[in-house]
Amino acid sequence: MPLSNPSSAPFSNPSLAPISGPLSFLTNPSSQLPSSNPLASISNPSINPSSAPLVNPLSSWLSNPSLVPLVNPLSSSFTNPSLAPFINPLSSSSNPSLWPSSGPLSSLSNPISLSSGPLAPISSIPSISSNPLAWSTISSNAPSIPIASVAGPAMVSKFSGSGNKKASRPSYVVKGYDFKNTKGDFEFRNLVTFGDSLSDTGSAGRGAIYMADGNPMSFYNSYMSIYLTGKMNAPRSQGGTNYAVSGALVKWASSLLQLLGDPLALMRSKMSQQIDQYYADNQGKANAKDVFVLWGGGNDMTGDMMQAAMPWNWSKVLTGTQGYLDNKPRVLASYAGQLARHGAENVFVMGLPDPGLAPFSGSAIVGATVGSMGMFMGGTPLEFLDPGSWVLGAMDSYLRDKSHLVGSPVNNADEYMIDNYARMYHHFLPLIPTSLWRYAIIIPAQLQRNLVNSWNKDLQNTLKDQEGNVIYADIYGLWQEVQNDPFSYGFTNTLVGQCTLGKESTNCDKGDSYYHGDDGEVYMYTDWHHPSPQMNQIIAEYLLSIFNAPGYISSLARTEELNENVRHNFVNNHLKFARFDQREVGEANTFADILGGLDKDSRSLNPRNLSTYGIGLGTTYRAAPGLDLGAALAFTFGDKHPSNQLKYRHNSQSLSLFAQYKDESGLWGNIEGHVSREQMDDIRRSMQFLHKVRTEQGSTKGTVSGGSVTLGYDIPMPSLSEQYCLEWYAAPYISYTYNKYKVDGYTEEGNRSTSMQFKDQSRKSKLASVGVQLSSQSPNLDTNMDIAYVKDIDSEDFATEGRLKHFARGWHRSSRGIGKERKGWLSITPSVEYRVKKNVVIYGNINYNYGNSKTTQLNTAFGIKGSFK
Repeated sequence: MPLSNPSSAPFSNPSLAPISGPLSFLTNPSSQLPSSNPLASISNPSINPSSAPLVNPLSSWLSNPSLVPLVNPLSSSFTNPSLAPFINPLSSSSNPSLWPSSGPLSSLSNPISLSSGPLAPISSIPSISSNPLAWSTISSNAPSIPIASVAGPAMVSKFSGSGNKKASRPSYVVKGYDFKNTKGDFEFRNLVTFGDSLSDTGSAGRGAIYMADGNPMSFYNSYMSIYLTGKMNAPRSQGGTNYAVSGALVKWASSLLQLLGDPLALMRSKMSQQIDQYYADNQGKANAKDVFVLWGGGNDMTGDMMQAAMPWNWSKVLTGTQGYLDNKPRVLASYAGQLARHGAENVFVMGLPDPGLAPFSGSAIVGATVGSMGMFMGGTPLEFLDPGSWVLGAMDSYLRDKSHLVGSPVNNADEYMIDNYARMYHHFLPLIPTSLWRYAIIIPAQLQRNLVNSWNKDLQNTLKDQEGNVIYADIYGLWQEVQNDPFSYGFTNTLVGQCTLGKESTNCDKGDSYYHGDDGEVYMYTDWHHPSPQMNQIIAEYLLSIFNAPGYISSLARTEELNENVRHNFVNNHLKFARFDQREVGEANTFADILGGLDKDSRSLNPRNLSTYGIGLGTTYRAAPGLDLGAALAFTFGDKHPSNQLKYRHNSQSLSLFAQYKDESGLWGNIEGHVSREQMDDIRRSMQFLHKVRTEQGSTKGTVSGGSVTLGYDIPMPSLSEQYCLEWYAAPYISYTYNKYKVDGYTEEGNRSTSMQFKDQSRKSKLASVGVQLSSQSPNLDTNMDIAYVKDIDSEDFATEGRLKHFARGWHRSSRGIGKERKGWLSITPSVEYRVKKNVVIYGNINYNYGNSKTTQLNTAFGIKGSFK
């Protein structure tokens, strides 16, 4: 019979491909059973976790954040991939100098947030306190700080028993927040979570928090909420928007077999009830400014074990390639569509993680029998009578002793777990061969995986047809990637958790003999089936990275816009001086320019300065009195590194055709059209997950096309000094410019949980300008000062749609959500021409566009031209 997480979550595989390796034979019953690991008796200390070079920077920050520095909890989603640690934000709220200077949490000290504007000021960042002796970040001189303070006795955990000594431990309570409105300049109002113990940050106090030492800030949704909203994801019971309840089900048990498999089903919270409660709290609507997370299914799978054992379901359980046992995954997917119909604009739906390598799977032989007693007796006066605790404690001690371990999990996580657990069982029961112990581990683990694969297959297939902007998260793929390369992420132990095997993290706190969170190890699990704080951090970083990826990729079109501004400045500069050129009919000019552009927009998704450079070539021809015709080519190129998350090579080639006419009265007008071809090569999208920097690569092409029309009138002005200046003119004008930016969709080269495919981008820009040009004419020197206000009169966001490569449904994200784009600006352009010889002129200009102190752009053109007939 396949085993499942008894509290909340077997773990899943959105990729749905049958797993390979020592567990793969159950997807093909005709294949041979695996043999023993040939490396079973070989120890490799060079790759043993105990010798991993990483020091645990996170081992105890959640048990005492005021004392332990940590890596930025959100450092990988949108931060510098450098690994420099920074001080725990929960330990330095009273000292702004200690806050991070870069990364998504850097905005706690920097008024500009990469995601959505300024985060909360230091004085409004929450503190958490569980009792007067517990850690706190409250500053004595900052009375306005909202406090997560002591509450009354917490409700008893469903697994802790009525005599649980932790039942009266004060829970965490959040005060001082407005959960109804958007905070400051953040894009979103709240993160709203529906689910089970993987997401519950304290619905019933400490007894509901499945995290060693019970800190609610350790969960992925807490990290995400701070990043997206500037608020904690507090439970609804404390006035927050986390509706998740430990032990919750996706759907009521619908058969007697399911009730037999999970007798507590009728007592459990249902996700539908959680969603209905949210509607009741929000006048029956889903607020478009909220981001929603749906993560459930583990407890449902627990109740389905009896049903899975029936002969008519064996083919599904043994292969994992058919649909799930019933419609529960489809019901979960339908919740996303329901939220969208009620107004939700961004809904995360998360697959279940991989159960096959969790400590519970390795210890399931004991855990599902005598070990299960510990979940109910732990922390009670009867704890000393619990035989499961004795057995699991001995197993735990063996697996924590690195001298007993063999092999390495790197690219071999299945074999590493199976071999070490089998050797552990053989150590205590040597009469049973290790090879048989391997089968006892492999079979239930793979059966769980097969069920999870079926769940996720149905979930994905149903999500494809749902309404709304649904973001599917490949949690299984992420899980396997971490398990197969744990050291590079920063983990030193994947075989056991922060709590002794069999001990639930709801009853596992610092000071308990079965708490190991401060032993110097970095654990992937907090107990035998729930992720640790560090793994929760990785989950948050992963979710944010895929959510914002389309927004970052939309910046490719912004680079096209910079290239277009450089080209426009280059052509427009020649049109300005051509009006006063005394060439004869049939005479032509040729010109060559060195071009440059610099775009600074610290409130956009590109916090770094964006620059481009190139060359321009062109000619103008005097076709009739006052009429000039011309053409120009511009070539721009260079490496672009607009942010820490994105870099690429961008080359473009443009062709411009233009005409200008000026009559004897001074009335003038010009028109131009252009088209360019763009190439974006070696696009590198980076993200940091805990300690590991991951990069996805790709390439694409694009085009820019458009034109402009300008009308003005040259008004002669009195000369200030006839000795140096023969003529002055003031020329008021109006102008309209239309551009269409296109970037072809592309698929990233990798095949990981973060590998994505992006759709075509198309953006239109319509600019209206009103300005005046002040020109002077002298024998050898001509000048022009152009001052204008430019307004984007029908602005379209830089936006695109992306999806995971193996999931057919995509979601859209605009740069507006990640930053602020300028809508209007002041343009100032001084230009000068100097005649070196009668037919040779050198010239230059600087175009300065000022939106505000955080959005500026600088374009330059310097060159030489000659006349011939």
